[in-house]
Amino acid sequence: MPQMSPLLWMLLFIMLNLNLLISITLNFYFKMFKLNKKKKK
Repeated sequence: MPQMSPLLWMLLFIMLNLNLLISITLNFYFKMFKLNKKKKK
């Protein structure tokens, strides 16, 4: 069984972290947007 290169592992790790970061950021912005909408009304 061929071993995965460390670079590939790093890439995979970075991609997973980016995915998590993006989802958290979108969630945060969505909450802020909803709060701002409520304040205006």
